[in-house]
Amino acid sequence: MALRQILRSSPLPSPSTFSTPLRLLSTAHSLLASTPLAPGSVVVQSNADSPTGQALIQEAKQRGLKTINIIPDQAGSGETIERLKRLGGDVVVTESYCKTWFLPRVVSDLPKPALGVTATEGAAATAVAKLVAPGGTLVAYGGVKLSGKVVYGGAERRPVAWGDYLKGRKLALKSV
Repeated sequence: MALRQILRSSPLPSPSTFSTPLRLLSTAHSLLASTPLAPGSVVVQSNADSPTGQALIQEAKQRGLKTINIIPDQAGSGETIERLKRLGGDVVVTESYCKTWFLPRVVSDLPKPALGVTATEGAAATAVAKLVAPGGTLVAYGGVKLSGKVVYGGAERRPVAWGDYLKGRKLALKSV
């Protein structure tokens, strides 16, 4: 009886409330479908804490894929890392962690990622591209064009245009 009263007094959700999860899952599906991936393959993504990133983690887990997930450095990163691991993220690290020598050790027991997914430019996109296996695919979504220069941390280096970097690593660039 109490449940019926709650349902009667609650306004109906708007149609957009229903479509948002479907849109996120559809985007995650499109990103993963951009390159052939067998179960056990690895996907690396930036902005893993975004709604699309979280949907990608869950979709990848259902497909038997492993994920390396990069999140922005911000307050509460520890809680975010744990939440993404509970969703199915295999490796979850911050952008600053990607600039250390620890990252190669953490991912050394995984196959090199065949697919990289980024919704940002800058250091996070560079970290994703550096992890993708030569001959793999880098997918930019959300309007990202990767038109600037590759961002390196540490020592000063000659600026490298994204096009030259991708060609040198034999990475295919797709936009979704």
